[in-house]
Amino acid sequence: MINETAVQLRQSRVLQENRTVRMEELQARNRKTQEEWQVASSELAQLRRLPSTEVRERLRELQRKAGYLQRQLEDLENRTRLIELVDELSKRKAALEDSIRRLQTRNEQLRHAQAQRLARAYTLIADEIRKLLHNDLPRELSFEKARNIEFDFVTNKISVDGETYFSASSRVILKSSFFVGFLAAATKEPFFRHPRFCMIDTVEDKGMEPIRSHNFQKEIVRISEQSIADHQIIYATSMIAPQFDAPQFTIGKASTHESRTLNIGQIGPSAAQ
Repeated sequence: MINETAVQLRQSRVLQENRTVRMEELQARNRKTQEEWQVASSELAQLRRLPSTEVRERLRELQRKAGYLQRQLEDLENRTRLIELVDELSKRKAALEDSIRRLQTRNEQLRHAQAQRLARAYTLIADEIRKLLHNDLPRELSFEKARNIEFDFVTNKISVDGETYFSASSRVILKSSFFVGFLAAATKEPFFRHPRFCMIDTVEDKGMEPIRSHNFQKEIVRISEQSIADHQIIYATSMIAPQFDAPQFTIGKASTHESRTLNIGQIGPSAAQ
């Protein structure tokens, strides 16, 4: 134990001597660093005490100019951004105005085309009605010489050369000619919104002559055969023209007093069965 203690004591003395040497070296470096700091501090103090009024004034002037130039630069940047914004808005405005002009031109073209189609439709319908009236039997002088056919959907009126008063049977022919003429015109132009369907069941009202009804039936068949578009015409009549009393023109059986189309009677025991 004494030997071990002696060894540890010697080691501790060696370490302590090393620490002492290291501490002396650090103290020397510290003294040197302090001397250098004092020298530098003294030089700085001397520099601060030197006369520098002119330099400081020059420095302040340069600082003022630098601030002024900085404000000018910021102002120029703001103006540049404003100019860029105005330029962008101007471009957008020009694009919008160009779009508006194009749309206005397109609208005008559409309105013009629509007006032309409407005029074309009215003309076609009037031509078909006029042809039907001209081909009517010579019962109405106004129909024979008809030139100007006018009709108005709002007021539900139709006139022939300005006249609207006709005999009862002629009014039926005129009204039916309008329906058939409308269909005939619609089969000739694709822009018509007409469904190309016509159903007539009032031609034989108002004292209509059978021969006049037969003649109108002939005109209906003529229009149907000349049509190049799919269409359907339903014509109800109790006095069909003999040449049209055939399967290709008729559907179902004819209604007579003895055998009616609608056979409605009392429901009796046999019927109930």
